[in-house]
Amino acid sequence: LHLHLTDSQAFPLLLENPEVLPGNGAGHSDPEEWDVSARLKLLFAQDVTESMDYEDEVDIAKLGELGAFQPEKVYTTATLRTLVHEARLRGIRVVPEIDVPAHTLAWGNAFPAMVVNCSTSSKLAQSPSDIPALNPSKAITYVVIRKVLQAVVRIFPDEFIHLGADEVRPQCW
Repeated sequence: LHLHLTDSQAFPLLLENPEVLPGNGAGHSDPEEWDVSARLKLLFAQDVTESMDYEDEVDIAKLGELGAFQPEKVYTTATLRTLVHEARLRGIRVVPEIDVPAHTLAWGNAFPAMVVNCSTSSKLAQSPSDIPALNPSKAITYVVIRKVLQAVVRIFPDEFIHLGADEVRPQCW
């Protein structure tokens, strides 16, 4: 099951910050857990993530609190874990999609500095909300993405995560 969790208009996930999650990082003894660092090391160079100034300032719960359509229109970590568990009992894989770097207007509700303020219009965009993209020149962008992915891989045990990566407007960069 391809579960498209985020899009430009909404970030309806109430994620827990990785540092408060059990089994954070390598060496966890629970066989149900996995090495988050190993799963993400190809996405982020070690020197990039170690030199961030925003580690303590980034609370990814704000993405769901400020990015959902309405406060009650969210997926909690518990709800998603139940979904994954029930799907697994029925032989269904759940592959989450976190849409990046485009389709990220809602991310800017929590972290405005990480979204490019792009006034460039595009004939390819279905709506103005399709145009914003994450700002690759801002360190906070990498901190937030890393924390989001760390939280997501703790919920979804599948070996794959879909990152979208479509419809990026190069004019915005």
